[in-house]
Amino acid sequence: MNTLHSRHASKEHGFSVIELMVAMTISLILLAGVIQVFVANKQTYRLNDGVSQVQENGRFAEAFIGQEVRSAGFLGCANTSTVAFYNDVDPTKYSGSMDPFTTFSGVGGLKGHDNVTTSLPSTNDLVKMGITVTADLASGSTGDLLAGTDAIEIKKA
Repeated sequence: MNTLHSRHASKEHGFSVIELMVAMTISLILLAGVIQVFVANKQTYRLNDGVSQVQENGRFAEAFIGQEVRSAGFLGCANTSTVAFYNDVDPTKYSGSMDPFTTFSGVGGLKGHDNVTTSLPSTNDLVKMGITVTADLASGSTGDLLAGTDAIEIKKA
């Protein structure tokens, strides 16, 4: 009986090299699949996060611009003959006459400028406020408007 037991005991010493290699190969394949799922989920998260940030910025811009557009032309109780209007964004941006503000009666409080170019006429209210147009981004000039873009001009008290 001892000889029978010793013969079976010698065959049960552990895994063979082939069994270990097969187990490692299967484990590596499974690990590669898990890593691929993780990377794909991370990329999807980044994409969704970027889209949500763009949407939030759009909502903010829409709310901000909407409030300003709704109040365009509003004068309140101001008497335009005694009250001077100024550019709240940058009061240093004045060149020449303040006519766009001193003669403002609430009419024309909202103007749109489509495809702004560098050739704005000198009678344009944007030019009278001292707002310049940038020729292009590559030139390095520091204008207030980028050529070829649109602008909204809002006047209010």
